[in-house]
Amino acid sequence: MGLSILLLSAYLAYLNLILILGRGLKRLQHDTQHQKDLNIIPHEGIVILVAHYNDSEKIPALLQSLERQNYAGTFSLCVIDDHSAPAHLRNLKASLNESSLETLLLQNELPPGKKNALEDAINGLKESFIVQLDADVVLDADFLNILISTKIKEQADILLALVKMIPAKTFISSFAAFEFLSLQMSGMALGALERPIMANGAAMAYPAATWRRFKEVGRAWDSGDDSFLVQAARRAKNVKIVPVPRAAVKTDAPLTFRSFINQRVRWGAKAVSYPSFLAKSVALSVAFINICLVFSLLWALMFSWSDLPLVLLFFLLKAVVDYPLLRKFAQMTNQESLLKRYTLAAVFYPFYIALSLVFMMVPTKKKWKGRQYT
Repeated sequence: MGLSILLLSAYLAYLNLILILGRGLKRLQHDTQHQKDLNIIPHEGIVILVAHYNDSEKIPALLQSLERQNYAGTFSLCVIDDHSAPAHLRNLKASLNESSLETLLLQNELPPGKKNALEDAINGLKESFIVQLDADVVLDADFLNILISTKIKEQADILLALVKMIPAKTFISSFAAFEFLSLQMSGMALGALERPIMANGAAMAYPAATWRRFKEVGRAWDSGDDSFLVQAARRAKNVKIVPVPRAAVKTDAPLTFRSFINQRVRWGAKAVSYPSFLAKSVALSVAFINICLVFSLLWALMFSWSDLPLVLLFFLLKAVVDYPLLRKFAQMTNQESLLKRYTLAAVFYPFYIALSLVFMMVPTKKKWKGRQYT
């Protein structure tokens, strides 16, 4: 009896979130069609800002995609190096020298960390409108066109673009891309309801002044400036989602379980410091249903085999309510291939969430790209 009440309570709370996301996806679909029909409106004073740390092998592809932009206006590229190894810095300089773009290379004069690197660069960019990218992304040819046209037509202050994670031919890499699809779906659906709680610094845009205004939010963390920014600025600024499939950026999915779990732990650990109550509620709802499923399964296997059908039923119910939203978002963004292993991913997902929470709570030094982070 107690187990059934626990599972039902978790499921009902999660179902409420699913219904909200469903409304958001409906509005997102309308916005996507509207943005596809935008006329090209050039805008002057655009600065592409990239924080670089030991990613020099990715820079040539990024530069080539910037050079291929179907954008009628002008833009410049500012790369700030965040204390990279000497070999990476040399390669970065060589790549920038070979590019036809107007480029500026800066060195982070503040302590290491992406947030510090961005602050150091943005302090010198004054009133520029910044398009922030990660060093390891590749842009679709219409990315800047649609992003800037949306800014002007919608009078947007902050824009959040679509990021596609491209998997390798392994289960872990495919699962990482699938899980990222679910994050993008949730974040963009809530953003379409004018309640943004997630952003990705791999593809977002904002005025330099807006970033400086809210830079102290989440100061205790070395990164996470993207989500902290949209949550803090939500009431004061007009945040718009740009989910158009042909205006996305692409990045590689993690190749190993260790790199995948480290990345997600780094992202998830910041939830406790989010300024948005909604963001914390969403994180709690997702964590609660998945922890309950894993706990209930272990309990049934060890102590009460008679409860096993009930537990499996709730595993099935969760997979059933998740699938229509994920399929709809995948179709909207041309990522249907990520759902090929949905059944296996749906079974594995609760265990991944539980394991991530365990790693978050373990008081050990955590690293990303060889650098310890908080």
